[in-house]
Amino acid sequence: MAKKRKQKTNSKPKGNYEPADTTVNYDDPKQLEAATRKAFQYSLENIRRLEKDHPNILIQADLDSPRAKRRSKAVCACVGRVREMVKDFCPDIPDVFTVSTEWAHINTMPITTYDNQEGGMYLILGAAIWMLDHIKQNGKIREAINLLPKDEDLLEDVSIPTLYDPVHREEVIRAMVYALEQRNRDCEIQGTRRSRKKAQRPDPVDRYFMDVATVLQSQHQEVASRKRFEQLLSLIPQEDIAAATAHYEEKLFEWVRCYFRCRVTYCKREQELDERRARFEETAMKRFHTVFCL
Repeated sequence: MAKKRKQKTNSKPKGNYEPADTTVNYDDPKQLEAATRKAFQYSLENIRRLEKDHPNILIQADLDSPRAKRRSKAVCACVGRVREMVKDFCPDIPDVFTVSTEWAHINTMPITTYDNQEGGMYLILGAAIWMLDHIKQNGKIREAINLLPKDEDLLEDVSIPTLYDPVHREEVIRAMVYALEQRNRDCEIQGTRRSRKKAQRPDPVDRYFMDVATVLQSQHQEVASRKRFEQLLSLIPQEDIAAATAHYEEKLFEWVRCYFRCRVTYCKREQELDERRARFEETAMKRFHTVFCL
């Protein structure tokens, strides 16, 4: 006879998360990261409940596994910097707002992704022209053209808007766009057996930024498409790449600062209205008892 499994008492169901709304010791990086990770998982679980009516919502918002896992790590790694940046004008408001919870929440909102934005903003095209400009300034444009694909059948599938560039021919720009879009095309899927199996599922999104190789951090392989991209990148001075990276990071955290300035104003107003409502309810109850309980 099969033995009955002993049921654990006081055990929470798997996948049940609560928001990190308790007081956080911001002087302890581990506690801050743990609170942020908990809040991230809580928000993610709420979005997963939408899958019944929106089957592709997680993968379209880059919140499927392992993309969500990578995003969670990035969010936790940055929360200390975010806290230091906003603490002077954006303190925690008990029962209303904490930086760790808010930072996790805005990074799980299924609004848009870089891959979704690519269709209307032509981010890859901008990157291609930037690279060509800096390669030319470095006197290496001939080497770059020699590395770019020449096959017209390949390049005719590259979608770019009608444009005029005073420096670079359209076919050169189109070839650079192709090299960027297909930089990880030849990469083999690496990682655990489970992660490889998940990566092979059909993907409804055209991936140019968060492709499988990038997500699994296995894009640095000795394959033709990746070698071509890295050779093109090597034609740009390292200081130019560092300056562009620093500029992007600066603008990203400038947006974060603006967001929290607006958010704390809203939260303070929310707290004020809650306090006024509580006073109103208290006064109303006292009058009720005065009139009807005498």
